[in-house]
Amino acid sequence: MAVKRLCAVAVLAAVAAGAGTAQDLMSGDEMPEAAEAMPGLDLQDPETGLIGKINAWLFYSSEDGVIGGASGTFNLPSGEGRWMQLGGEVAEKRQSLTGIFHQDLAFGTPASLDLTLRGSHDERRDALPFETTTGGLEARLTWPIGEAATLGTYLGFSTNRIHNPEDDLSPLLAPDVRRSERTAIGADYQRTLDLGGGALSRLRFGLGGELASISSGESQIRAQASVLAGGSLADGRMSWRGDLRMGLLETSGGDSSIGDRFILGPATLRGFSYGGFGPRDGDQTLGGTRYAAARFDVKFPQTFGESALMPGLHADLGSLWGLDNTGGGAVDDDAHLRASFGVTLSARFGAGSLDLSLSDAVVKRDGDDAQPLQLSFQSRF
Repeated sequence: MAVKRLCAVAVLAAVAAGAGTAQDLMSGDEMPEAAEAMPGLDLQDPETGLIGKINAWLFYSSEDGVIGGASGTFNLPSGEGRWMQLGGEVAEKRQSLTGIFHQDLAFGTPASLDLTLRGSHDERRDALPFETTTGGLEARLTWPIGEAATLGTYLGFSTNRIHNPEDDLSPLLAPDVRRSERTAIGADYQRTLDLGGGALSRLRFGLGGELASISSGESQIRAQASVLAGGSLADGRMSWRGDLRMGLLETSGGDSSIGDRFILGPATLRGFSYGGFGPRDGDQTLGGTRYAAARFDVKFPQTFGESALMPGLHADLGSLWGLDNTGGGAVDDDAHLRASFGVTLSARFGAGSLDLSLSDAVVKRDGDDAQPLQLSFQSRF
């Protein structure tokens, strides 16, 4: 599909979608709770004076033991309405680098331009039986709509190379061992409502969609949506947060690749490891073209008086399903429910946070990979 044709129909996909791409989900945004700890501190707002952010995490998986990693993001102010940001991640068998250039536009418009360059190498053979090397460039225009919403459009190009497969690679994955280029155009809308205090004090939702042309001949429509709500009860002795996410991928002109499908982990369902649930061929993760998940947290900020410690409970449920090719019905790609329940312990100190989550995958299927422990540290400076 030519880029001009993509431009002509991009608005049709914008009504269906949400925040991020399959590659974003594969990159390991493992602990979204930490990002919500200090919503008033926007890392990309020069008015806050923030220099950067450091994250570190440890997971314990029933199959792979302890896995850890760290990431950092640093701002480089370079003038009024202009800044640069450099970020990187180092984890077991994964490395990535990202650079962003931001410029507020002139001529009286409140829009801004962001140019993003990213690259990564992933060889997590505990989850996928091959290595993946990716790189990409994206140009994004963002317009504020009032004080609570933004509308963004972007044009991106990326290359994805799947290589060095295991000897026992599933025949459903064998066609994906290749190099491909992807040209995409998309739009997204984000809105946050501050409803004051009370049982429902904040509501945030996002819609977005993407149309893409792939060098191997396929064209795709990707759509995602998210809703986040939260508030406090019992005179502040209890706080709650609910998070709903959905996504779909439609491919024409061929079958979708494992590099394009959704592969989920603990950022979506706590208690499950990255690639630990969804359609499988034997013990090999295939990903899916559909997902829906809900996360719910209740926390008790006054349990230990003025202490920075805050205990809580959480419950997650969802499903990942759908394949273009099931090997003639040999693979079950139906929507099977997964669910987990657990406890959390958070500590807040200045511009930092420490989050511990213990989860039990109470509803799972044979072959799922459980991940009962997540420990995350974040500091902004």
